[in-house]
Amino acid sequence: MKTLDSVWENYVEVAANTFRAVNGEKEKLSSSTLARFVSILPHIAGCEDADKCGFINLCLYVIERTKGKPFFLHKKEDDKDVLHRLDPFKRNLKGGDQTIVDAGMARLGLMMLEDYKADMDSDHKEGKYNPLNEKAWDFDTMKKELLVTAKLSDNPDLNAALSPDESLRGWWER
Repeated sequence: MKTLDSVWENYVEVAANTFRAVNGEKEKLSSSTLARFVSILPHIAGCEDADKCGFINLCLYVIERTKGKPFFLHKKEDDKDVLHRLDPFKRNLKGGDQTIVDAGMARLGLMMLEDYKADMDSDHKEGKYNPLNEKAWDFDTMKKELLVTAKLSDNPDLNAALSPDESLRGWWER
């Protein structure tokens, strides 16, 4: 049986070759908590086609962090739901334990929300849209709601990959 670590190591190797990683990009990807989490969440939740879904999520992450970034930037339409920007990752998660999926997505949402908070000043100076600066979201309310969902599952593999507390300290680019 494959371990989550071996699944992750294989994903990194294939992604590094696929995206022609150079100058430490493979090592950076390998050390990314967020990339690892979106990749192994389908396995933790027992989703259908977990191998394919996990690798697709890793590819989405790489594209979103590199040249595809402009396509993934926050838009006003994303304000309707804090998890809306994460839909591309969730769409791949078919079947499996929905409580784990929801808790995992909420943990990603907490990381993203914390990142928006940390970026408020720089986003304002750069004229970059930030839902917290625009008062489209209330940070404290959203954080409380996401934290409740993030704690719905105490699955040990989920918590080892990204605990609710770690997601509060997290940064989207890690």
